[in-house]
Amino acid sequence: MKVRYVLAALLVPGWFLTGCYQPRLQPPPETTGPTVHLSVSPTRVACPAPVTLTATASSGVIRVDFYKQKLGADPQPLLIGTDASAPYGLVYPEQGFGEPDDGAYDFVARAYDGQGLEASSNPVRVTVLIGKADTPCPQTS
Repeated sequence: MKVRYVLAALLVPGWFLTGCYQPRLQPPPETTGPTVHLSVSPTRVACPAPVTLTATASSGVIRVDFYKQKLGADPQPLLIGTDASAPYGLVYPEQGFGEPDDGAYDFVARAYDGQGLEASSNPVRVTVLIGKADTPCPQTS
């Protein structure tokens, strides 16, 4: 956007001094938010164990929040942890899934950058089938 001001001053009768002024415009603020991709391993849990969530985020990200939602049970995604340094990751649940946890879960990572912009990953579905496992789980001592 070009703004032009014309200044005029009467120096000598009949003579004018003119000039132009163009203000310095600040560049527009950054509007491209961060990006984040979530991977979860394993996506099928048949024996008591946790899952590992790993988020890959664009530069400038200052933290990643991890959410889970049990389908059919949780009305809203629940915050399960935060990581403020790359590589971003989380083990959930720390004690591992058990038979009462059978069902389908969606996990999502949400990244925040230093300018207050945020982005969410696509959900990753994990199916827990411990009570319905068709093969016996290894014994742990």
